[in-house]
Amino acid sequence: MYFMVTTPVNRQYDGMWEIQWAVENCRIIRTRYRGLFLIEADEEALQQVRSYETTAICRVIPLDDFMRADLAVILERTLCLAEKKLGQGETFAVRCKRRGFPIPSMEIERKVGAQIVKTMGNPVDLENPDKVVLVEIIDKKVGIAVLSASEIVEKEPIDL
Repeated sequence: MYFMVTTPVNRQYDGMWEIQWAVENCRIIRTRYRGLFLIEADEEALQQVRSYETTAICRVIPLDDFMRADLAVILERTLCLAEKKLGQGETFAVRCKRRGFPIPSMEIERKVGAQIVKTMGNPVDLENPDKVVLVEIIDKKVGIAVLSASEIVEKEPIDL
């Protein structure tokens, strides 16, 4: 399973070390973007990070899928995940953050959202959705997740 980790830009390497200390048996995948890296680990990693006191880790997002970034693939996989993870009538919002990808984030959000509404009929709620469909593009790779807010680990780094 893949997880996206964000840190303050000037604390990225501290965050990498802390993840290695907090999570047993993980593989760190560096990106060219400061303050952003991925880890590959088992599902228990999220609980291990939740209980870890940190000086550098801000957010950890579990990704349901991680693959090559291509609009057709993104549309196909987000719909497949939405069908598995969105309950009937649950509201949703699509959030896309792209880094080094030519198609604008808003265009991806609109296409993914329209496809889910057309296929499943779930209502969009941009202010307070039951679930968020995340599309995190990092150059030629994309991580996709369908999550409730409680599934994202938000940390407040302590000062030393």
